[in-house]
Amino acid sequence: MKPHVEQQIKHLYHRTSFGWVPTQAKLSSQTLDEHIASIFRSTRKYKPLSTLPDPRPKHGEVKNLKELLMVLKSKKDLVRLNNAWIDKVGDTQSVFREQMTVFWHGHFACSAPFGILMQEQNNMLRTHALGSFRDMLHAVAKDPAMILYLNNQQNRKQAPNENFAREVMELFTLGEGNGYTEYDIKEAARAFTGWHISKRGEFEFNANAHDVGEKTIFGQSGFFGGEDVLDMLLDNPQTAKYITEKVYKYFVNEDVDQSIVNGLARRFFKNNYNIESLMMDIFTSSWFYDQRNVGVLIKSPVDLLVGYKRHLKFATAESRVTLKMQKVMGQILFMPPNVAGWKGGRHWINSSSLLMRMRLPMLLFGSPKDIPSLDNNSDRFLSKQEERQLKKLKVSTNWNTMSEMFLPSNDIVGAVTSHMLIAPTDKVPKAEMRKIVSALAKKDQIKWTVTRTMALPEYQLK
Repeated sequence: MKPHVEQQIKHLYHRTSFGWVPTQAKLSSQTLDEHIASIFRSTRKYKPLSTLPDPRPKHGEVKNLKELLMVLKSKKDLVRLNNAWIDKVGDTQSVFREQMTVFWHGHFACSAPFGILMQEQNNMLRTHALGSFRDMLHAVAKDPAMILYLNNQQNRKQAPNENFAREVMELFTLGEGNGYTEYDIKEAARAFTGWHISKRGEFEFNANAHDVGEKTIFGQSGFFGGEDVLDMLLDNPQTAKYITEKVYKYFVNEDVDQSIVNGLARRFFKNNYNIESLMMDIFTSSWFYDQRNVGVLIKSPVDLLVGYKRHLKFATAESRVTLKMQKVMGQILFMPPNVAGWKGGRHWINSSSLLMRMRLPMLLFGSPKDIPSLDNNSDRFLSKQEERQLKKLKVSTNWNTMSEMFLPSNDIVGAVTSHMLIAPTDKVPKAEMRKIVSALAKKDQIKWTVTRTMALPEYQLK
């Protein structure tokens, strides 16, 4: 295969599948188009997240909403759910659908201490992840976890609550300040009155709490309900542009080429918000593979953790480990910082977080003599006690695939860095790495090289 074609394929997998793993590298004889088709074909078969049992009564309802929330509330369930999703993403053939689900989880950011409701929301996002954004928006507006998170349960005709109406315009569709007024928000809030959850924790329309009066929204007057408002938002091409630009920043480049985004957005709108078509337009375009778009995005904490899992089958029996790693890196699934989600991009990196990212692989996968001590200063990401605990953890890894792939090479350092890095490697100290590797026993060469490669600044890019 020509080097530039292999580079294109690696770039594709870094953006769609949390990295270019050995099993994919074995398919190097396939063309770029075949890889694209395979990635989209793999999304057809997927399984829901089904970690948590439903605590609700099998038959009937509880007495009132307060009792229901007591039945559902469990922060421990969110930890279980978090670990289950990380494991699922790290070990699935439908990895691109999971990548899209992570994206939509950040877009429709929500965090509620009701595990089963968050699990149901996660499965709803997974179902619609590559389907219709129109259908997904309507589903999100009726999602019980979102209703609770944005206080629509308190939205009644006597006292409209504007939270959901505001966020659906500012964050979910049009974008802040684009094509709406404060009056539109107030009137739209009236349209969403009565969109509540039942005593079974399911969506219900409470007619007694709904404002049936005439409303004027976006210059139109009528007896509008919530569905009407959502359709008005979707009928505005600005929604297609806002979503497309956000997708572009996440999958292509933070520096937006507005002419490209405008073209994509027009097709997205014309195709009635078909997400799969939008993503296919991106990955089959020549500009996606331009050098200016390769190795320029900073990996999210989830990118890194899933990359560890997909490369090394990294696992631990202690659920707090992956949660702790997410916490110190600034992205905990099911626990976004606010309704705007994670800022992402360049915000993932600062001086202390970069230091931590570069030390974490050695802390987890290196031998104790390889683990650098952390200075006792403000840049510490773990306390001394936490560092000692992580060193003692029994983290299981499987090096077999990596060993089979790279040990036969005459240049292990060159082979590993070429495989694992998509960013330019001209500043990687390969000569120094080769000198150290040559002095190691054969069984230690792959582990050392892979661990050190994961600790490079270049590994933080995709």
